[in-house]
Amino acid sequence: MNISVISQPYNWDYHPTNGRAIKVIFFGSDFKNLSKSNIGELIRLTNGCLEYIRRNCHGLKLYYKFHPGETDESKLLNLEGFELVRDNNNAEMFLYKNREEIKYAFSQNSTASSVAFSFGINSYVFLEPFQPVVGKVATNYWRETLFAEMPDNFFIKSKFNQLTIL
Repeated sequence: MNISVISQPYNWDYHPTNGRAIKVIFFGSDFKNLSKSNIGELIRLTNGCLEYIRRNCHGLKLYYKFHPGETDESKLLNLEGFELVRDNNNAEMFLYKNREEIKYAFSQNSTASSVAFSFGINSYVFLEPFQPVVGKVATNYWRETLFAEMPDNFFIKSKFNQLTIL
């Protein structure tokens, strides 16, 4: 008897993209809720993430999806070239509905990136570049708890000058 165990909705109803993957999604962060963090530096680093994506994803459609806890963080960012995703769906539903069109998913530290990875989407987090601002304890928590099972190449470690990963 052949039995496979999978968790829903991950890997559920998967269809190959057949070359239709033309979208890049960046999941926003509610960085104003990070206690004792330098907001100006968080903005600068997030803009570095967005520039990295613009530089490495030529010819693809760029999207910024708001974090549910965001207030006006997106207004502080350079979102040139990014279309804002204003739906009320959570990241999981957004990814499920759009998975065949998404080529890459990025975030600062969102679990949406690991969900995207579980859907078979090339997914990455910019965790380490933010360590000087959010602290070693928070960075280690995210890495060792929320992203404990993620492969090493899931983490963009440099300050946005890493060789092209795409």
